[in-house]
Amino acid sequence: LLIKENYRPMQRLYGEKLFINDALPLTDTTRKLPSRGGTSQHWKGKAIDINVRGMSDQDKAKLIRAAKEAGFRGFGFGFTILHLDIGPKRFWAYENNTFGGRSVEYWFKWVRRNVPE
Repeated sequence: LLIKENYRPMQRLYGEKLFINDALPLTDTTRKLPSRGGTSQHWKGKAIDINVRGMSDQDKAKLIRAAKEAGFRGFGFGFTILHLDIGPKRFWAYENNTFGGRSVEYWFKWVRRNVPE
């Protein structure tokens, strides 16, 4: 459902090809369950990580807005990925201070203001 109801509309809104780094981890792979006891939205089939390596700052901002319009509520701003999920509204960074040419604090405020509960 994530692909049909959220990812495809986001890709249409974004208007260009996107590359998924990570989605649903398979139980027969070497990936371990997270220390949180498997609460990751990836394990629930509700999350994707989009590869943003090589994207311009403008394209990263465009992607964030397309993701919001497509119904994503969880945003993880990484060095080379944008984590998106349809779990509860929340946001975080991965030890980076900027994303898309802006501070991650800017994007945190943007999520607070623009993403519905």
